Amino acid sequence: MRRIQLIEARKISYPAWTRILLVLLLFETALLAYVVRLPESEIILRTEVSKNYSLLIDDERFPILSGGNQKLVIQLFGQPGNSQPLPRNRVKILHTPEQRAMAKLNASRFRFFYNTPRELRTLREREGLDALRGETDWDTVRNTLLWTRRQFEPGRPRVYRTTNALELLPALRAGKESGFCAHYCYVLVQSLQALGLYARHVTIQGHEVAEAWVPSLGKWVCLDPNHGAYFADSKGTPLSAYQIALDPLRTKVISPYKIGPDVRTWFTLIAVWLRNDLVTHPINIYDLNRYRCRLVRDVKEVKTIDIDDLYTFFPEDLYQAPA
Repeated sequence: MRRIQLIEARKISYPAWTRILLVLLLFETALLAYVVRLPESEIILRTEVSKNYSLLIDDERFPILSGGNQKLVIQLFGQPGNSQPLPRNRVKILHTPEQRAMAKLNASRFRFFYNTPRELRTLREREGLDALRGETDWDTVRNTLLWTRRQFEPGRPRVYRTTNALELLPALRAGKESGFCAHYCYVLVQSLQALGLYARHVTIQGHEVAEAWVPSLGKWVCLDPNHGAYFADSKGTPLSAYQIALDPLRTKVISPYKIGPDVRTWFTLIAVWLRNDLVTHPINIYDLNRYRCRLVRDVKEVKTIDIDDLYTFFPEDLYQAPA
C-alpha cells in the first residue's frame, strides 16, 4: 500500500511590485463597479416641464407627480411592511418616444371668453380709442397701456361698483370713486378688446395685471396698467406672466413711472381669468375663483388651492393662441 506524506507546505509568493500592482487593479475594478452600478431597485427619471409621467408596475399604472426640470430617483417597494424593494425588471416608465410626440397639447382644456369689438363699440367711440392705434399691434398695446394709466390716479376703492369701463371711467375721473389695480385692468382689457385685440385678466400675488395677445409677436404679453408697465427680457422682448415667474430677477420692468415695490417678486402666483367678457357677463367680485385658472408649477402648491378652484400643471393650457 502506497502512502503519500506531506513533507512541506509553502505559500505561493510574488515579488513586491507584483503584489502592489495586483492590489491596485483590484481596487480600480471595485471602484469602477461601484460608480457605474445602479441598484437593481432604483430608476432614474429626468422630468420635463408640462409632461405627464407614470409607472407601470406588474401591469398596474401609477402616476408620478413632478413639477418638471427635476431628477427623480425612484425606488419601489411591494406590500406595506415589506422592506425588500422591487427589482427594476418589474417596473416600466410610461414615457416612450411615441408618447412624448403625442404629449404636446394642441388646444387648451379650458374655454376663454372675450368681449368683441362690436360689443364695445360705444366705449371705442366715446373714448376716441382709434387714436391709440399705432404702426404695429405692439405699438397699439403700449399706447393703450399708457393711456389707461393716465385716466386716473391710484387710490383705495370704497366699494366695487362695476366692472364696466363705460361706467367706471366717469366716476373715477370725477373723484366719485377711487380706483386701483383691478380698475386699471378693467379699463385696459376692455379698451384693447374694443380695438380688436384679445386681452384678459391675470391675478398674481396681491395684485391684478393683464395680458394681451400680440399677433406680431405670436405670444401673450403681461401688462401692469396700475404702474404703466410691461416686462421684458435682457434683449427687450416682452414677456408673459408665466415667463416672468420663471426668472423674475432677470426681468426688466419698462415704465415711465416711478415704481416703489418690486412687482417682479409678485409673480409667485399666476391665475388667468377664463371670463374676460365683463361687459356682457359681469362677475360678482367674490366669485372670481370660479372663473379663473391657477397655473401650478410645483405639486406642493396644490395644498394651498381651494377645493373649488381650477388649476393646471400645463402652461400650454393657459398660453395657447386665442381661438
